[in-house]
Amino acid sequence: MFAELILSALLIHNTFGYDKLDVLYLYAKLLSSYSRIHHPVRNLSRPTPLHFALQVQQLVDINVAVQQVNLVVQIHQAWRDEFLTWNSTNLPSLIYLEPTYVWMPDVIIQNSPTYELLTEPVTILPLTVTSNGIVGFTRFIKLTLNCKMDISRFPWDTQMCSILIGSWTQDASQLNISSHQVIPIISENYISHHEWQFINSRVFSGSVDVRTKQGTLWFPYIEYTLHFERKSKFYELIIILPSCLISFLTLISFLLPCESGEKMSLLITLLLAFVFNLVIVTKQLPRISIHYPIIGIYYIMCISIVCISLSTCVFVLNLVYKSGHIAPPSRFLIKLFRFIGQYTSYRDFLFRKTLNVDWDSDIPTFKKEFGSKEHSGEKIEYAHALLNSIYLHLQTKAQKDLKNYQRKDYYAQWHYIASTIDRISAIFYLLAIVVTTFMFFITALFGNGENLQNEFIYKEGTLTA
Repeated sequence: MFAELILSALLIHNTFGYDKLDVLYLYAKLLSSYSRIHHPVRNLSRPTPLHFALQVQQLVDINVAVQQVNLVVQIHQAWRDEFLTWNSTNLPSLIYLEPTYVWMPDVIIQNSPTYELLTEPVTILPLTVTSNGIVGFTRFIKLTLNCKMDISRFPWDTQMCSILIGSWTQDASQLNISSHQVIPIISENYISHHEWQFINSRVFSGSVDVRTKQGTLWFPYIEYTLHFERKSKFYELIIILPSCLISFLTLISFLLPCESGEKMSLLITLLLAFVFNLVIVTKQLPRISIHYPIIGIYYIMCISIVCISLSTCVFVLNLVYKSGHIAPPSRFLIKLFRFIGQYTSYRDFLFRKTLNVDWDSDIPTFKKEFGSKEHSGEKIEYAHALLNSIYLHLQTKAQKDLKNYQRKDYYAQWHYIASTIDRISAIFYLLAIVVTTFMFFITALFGNGENLQNEFIYKEGTLTA
């Protein structure tokens, strides 16, 4: 097995023009007594330095609903193996070895749900080893990261996700992890995402202490923080713009007459449209209560305002169709709504004065003129009886007409009050919608967020767990 490994390595990787027997001797010398379970240092009191560099090749997806980020990254690792050194005078200064036959650092992605082992030998890429013992390992890997999402500014939100790289089995006395980021974190061949765009990044190197009965152990780690911003044009056209149009479309309902029952049908339809859009937005967001999206609050406010307008519409219709048959409005209400009506542009409805008719003032005059003439006694008595009958009939009819007229007068007064209330609710709705929409855009577009520097940041630090 060992001989086959060496021969295959010679056949594949010996491209330097050296004698095959010399190269075979080099492989045999390096690997014959090599143990991959021991640290690659001759003095075990010194840690093995491990240098890291990471480069993002592609953002596969940011799943806000489950708060996970999928990335394709290229990871470069380098360390010095003191047992893999040789004199390169007559031998190649660079050779290739399979990862399964040398010591590999026990480093994992700590915030991955699968705890991906970065040095797991699942790649066909071999290790590069120089004559002074520098081992280089490069691997392309698809990562799934658990990240906390802040969706309060959806769809103008920005998300930050960290890649935590460290070891849970080798502390700082055995492994010293540090960042050697000489290449940009975002590759020049970075494949852009249809919904998210990369803004900037930073890297932080620190350590976490774990206190045990034997003492305190320090575990070094590296944190790469990536900052992404959502491309919001799609959501602006599909969600934001229709929502604003529906909000201001509700104002059209107040152009209908206050006695129109179609106003309620229109308001209920618009209310259902708001609820439907809210369901669409909810499907795009995680079900958490820490950061509730501002757009959700905007929808709730709009729905509440429409519900208030709908309740006002029911109250106005009740005034128009029912109150006129009960009693006339009080003088206080008449004066109050006369005053309000002057400032709400309802001048086409005028209060009518109550009709006062003295039905006994004209008939006696007619009777006096008619009775002053000289007629025979029977004819005069017959005429008086006829006139009294006509007078009683006209008086009864006039009283009925007076009641109908007063009823219409009461209806006109209540109609005026209902119209004024309808206009007040229209003004209230306009102000409420304008203020709510303005606050929504101001808060969503210019809300507080964490600002990262555009340039690369590296700093040493220590965290206490």
